[in-house]
Amino acid sequence: MSKTTPILTLLLILGPTLVQVGCSKDEDPVEPSIPCSITLNSPVDDTLYSGESVSIRWDKTGSDSQVKIELINGIATSTITPVTPNDGFYPWSVQTYGQPTDDDYFLRVTALGDDSCTDKIGDITIFNLDGCGISFPYSETDSIPNLSVGDVFPIQWTSSNTSSLLRLELWTTSTFPAYTPEEPFWVLADDIADTGEYLWTATAFNHSDNDVYRWRIYDSYLNNDCYETSYYFRMFDNALCTIQVRGVNDGHTYMPGDLISLYFIFENSSGVVDLRLYSGNIPVTDGVICNNFDTQNGIIMFEWLVNDFDHLGPVFDRFNIWAWDSNNEYCVGQSSHFAIAQ
Repeated sequence: MSKTTPILTLLLILGPTLVQVGCSKDEDPVEPSIPCSITLNSPVDDTLYSGESVSIRWDKTGSDSQVKIELINGIATSTITPVTPNDGFYPWSVQTYGQPTDDDYFLRVTALGDDSCTDKIGDITIFNLDGCGISFPYSETDSIPNLSVGDVFPIQWTSSNTSSLLRLELWTTSTFPAYTPEEPFWVLADDIADTGEYLWTATAFNHSDNDVYRWRIYDSYLNNDCYETSYYFRMFDNALCTIQVRGVNDGHTYMPGDLISLYFIFENSSGVVDLRLYSGNIPVTDGVICNNFDTQNGIIMFEWLVNDFDHLGPVFDRFNIWAWDSNNEYCVGQSSHFAIAQ
């Protein structure tokens, strides 16, 4: 039996150990953590109203933890939601949580458990419209004096929790008190500041002296959800402008190309008229007959060749011609109704 040399014996014993010296097993590298950050980017509107639907949106990195959203006004902080997913979106029905209308609101989004991971967006005006109210002092007979066209009258009101912009309309009816349906007649002013007073130069828009009027005032944002209507008053126009359109046979059917001799009777008119074809109360598309026809304030004929201007209907037996004083948009007259054969 052969003998193993001492050196060989030593190598056989230490061999596995020597092979492993200086070697290590490969390990997966550890990814560095991404810092948590939140960047608010909406709402972008700087004026909001209670009850309005708004999307709160933000960009985020790092933490997928939940967030809280708060409304801040000065030192007052209200919680919009105490917890919601950190997914960059939250639908908010705007409210002030009992705080008043102000122009210094901020929204803040903060990661739960990490107050340093937060952002806010501010300089937002929020109007608290809860309980919006408008009130006229004119609530009984004779609370508004009879007015003549041209009189200057301060229309006054009180209000609370409005959007700060109002619309003022003139309504009319033909009886007093109003037993027939009323209708909005003219917008006197739109988006006026809610200062409690509007200085109005009385204008009857050439309506009959038998008409009675009242004002209606609305919040421009809430419309019919916040308005007030005044008591009735009379208004007289001492220089009522009228136009009568004559020459159309009532109910007659005309053929395209027939000649109608129109003439006009005026009172307090400039004598210059614009003519347009209507179907009922709807203007016919492209139905301008003429502009600035100068009658020299007399009874002068205008010869019109019947034309329906390619009217698509569905009605062809309720045509009429409207005439405006070219220098007074409120001075309007119309002819009898007629049909145009198809």
